Amino acid sequence: MVQFAAQKEVTGHGGGHVFDANYGYPLPFGGGLVLIPMVGATYTSDALNDYYYGITDKEALKSGLPAYRAGSGTAPYAGVTANAKLGTRWNLLTTLRLSRLPDAVKDSPMVTGSSTRSYLVALSYRF
Repeated sequence: MVQFAAQKEVTGHGGGHVFDANYGYPLPFGGGLVLIPMVGATYTSDALNDYYYGITDKEALKSGLPAYRAGSGTAPYAGVTANAKLGTRWNLLTTLRLSRLPDAVKDSPMVTGSSTRSYLVALSYRF
């Protein structure tokens, strides 16, 4: 499976865009279980990174943190999704993803660490 996604911020809060690409390979197991390991990368523009991780001179005066202007960056990631059928109508989906932060983000005075972990658990019922 190859996936591409493009997003554009349109609400007027910082602007910018995000592009994501990943590759996953479904591995079916018995009993309705499918594991999908994946690798990918997310590119985030400087406008969006600066909105979330930048610190203006005004914000620096209020917070005590140094001013910082974030640039664009690419965050590689790896993860795995498990999709399990729980009978004829129920389905359980879980995802774990580890991303390495780009320098533009991890160098921000607001950020500690160099990676993030994301988790998703979804239970669905088909009518």
